[in-house]
Amino acid sequence: MAFFRWVRARQPSTAGVVALLLGPGVGMLFLNRWRLAVTYVVASLVVAVAPFMAADAFDLQFDVLATFDYSWLIPHLIGVVHCILLARGGTAAPPRWYARWPVLLLVWVPLPMLIAGTVRTVWVQPFDVPATSMEPALHVGDYFFVDKSAYGYSRFSAPFILPLPEGRIFAREPEPGDVVVFRLPSDPTINYIKRVVAGPGDRVQMRDGVLHINGTAVDRSNPEGVALDTGLTVAEGTRWIETLPNGTRYPIYDVRPDALYDDTAEQTVPAGHYFMLGDHRDRSQDSRDTRAVGPIPADHIVGRASVIVWNNERQEFLWHRLGSLAEEG
Repeated sequence: MAFFRWVRARQPSTAGVVALLLGPGVGMLFLNRWRLAVTYVVASLVVAVAPFMAADAFDLQFDVLATFDYSWLIPHLIGVVHCILLARGGTAAPPRWYARWPVLLLVWVPLPMLIAGTVRTVWVQPFDVPATSMEPALHVGDYFFVDKSAYGYSRFSAPFILPLPEGRIFAREPEPGDVVVFRLPSDPTINYIKRVVAGPGDRVQMRDGVLHINGTAVDRSNPEGVALDTGLTVAEGTRWIETLPNGTRYPIYDVRPDALYDDTAEQTVPAGHYFMLGDHRDRSQDSRDTRAVGPIPADHIVGRASVIVWNNERQEFLWHRLGSLAEEG
């Protein structure tokens, strides 16, 4: 009985244990302080995401980021101490409806899922690479983060499809060369990752395996022979450096003899759409396939692939940004 009386009490020791075990947000609700509860939940979100945003902005390496692995403890421990001090400050008022134990437990159970869902919808979402279509930038087993804020938000920004109108809010246009995750128009439950090579109004065509934009061949240089997976066997191929009209440079793979999409009809990218290609040109189903993929509507873009952090196949930590030749290696 003494234990249950202690649990029901709003004493400093009780408040401290509640905040330590259930989080400072629940601890503040326990003390009738809902505004402070919201403040600590928001602070926990910001501190959890800030290292990843900083790493993306300043190109921090994984070993630097690792020093922030326990950054969430900072607001957590501050909140524990804050709850103890508030409880010591005087006898709390009778518990309001949200400060009662059944409500506190109902809040605590879904809170981690709420925080994770908010982070995955608004800031970053993890994905992994199941196929070779984006080699050499991304390899099978690579685990990477997508920046959800890069191009604004649409009904496809959340991990599930939201029942919202078409279009984006806070919309920003992808730049040619960006590596993006998007929902497949023919089946929005499927996510693809490809590179943006052209935007609205551009004319795109493949001729003898060379990308042409607005009638001009995109520059390819530094050919290097490599052995490439064709899906059935290993074949001799070439690693090229491709340079888009805006100056973005990145490596691509090309296998000979000619493949299915090495020669295509010229397509004009519709307004509000983007043309996507895989970097492994002969192992990618992308906008060249007008039936299954085609140009991608802007609101189907989930976000920009920002950093690779892990490879499941090699069980190896990585940390490098996507988007430029230097970062992709």
